Amino acid sequence: MLTVTPKDPLVLLVTSDELAEYLQAEITPFFYFALSMATEYFVAQTGIESGTRESIVYGKREPKHYPGLSPVTKHMPEWVEIPIHPVRDVIEVELDGEIVTPEVDLLTRPAQLYVGDAKEVKAKIYAGHSNSEFDARSRMAILMLAGFIVENRGACDLTEAAEKSGAKKLMDQLSIFPVML
Repeated sequence: MLTVTPKDPLVLLVTSDELAEYLQAEITPFFYFALSMATEYFVAQTGIESGTRESIVYGKREPKHYPGLSPVTKHMPEWVEIPIHPVRDVIEVELDGEIVTPEVDLLTRPAQLYVGDAKEVKAKIYAGHSNSEFDARSRMAILMLAGFIVENRGACDLTEAAEKSGAKKLMDQLSIFPVML
């Protein structure tokens, strides 16, 4: 499994004005923090990047060992999923410490990177949406969660808040990760 570490700060594509309109309330300084928390949670749960930013994708793959059998090393997938969407560009790829010309499939959701039998993968990517491309359902999920955070003055568990606000249902529909039922 690859992990994504953003190099750039989080981009908020839902504004305090939109949250104020959604809540039918006056803007307060807390709106920014609620939107930040909701957006971070949204990105973590769905794999959908809110705005464009550069990130490092990293992972180590180990051969699987089964008790009583020899190690299975030739059956590791040659393509791995990049757990963020949409990937706009793969800037640089290192496989087992060597910089290689990347072979990527940006048309799949999530995008995939060819790693062959490499054990260590490190890639510098550019991913995310512009404001005009950000899906209305994504925007609504963030508003629902941020609204719940504001109404509860932040004294809520984000997972529970996503469930109670109804945002989880939208996030599950949008997620690039398979949802386990």
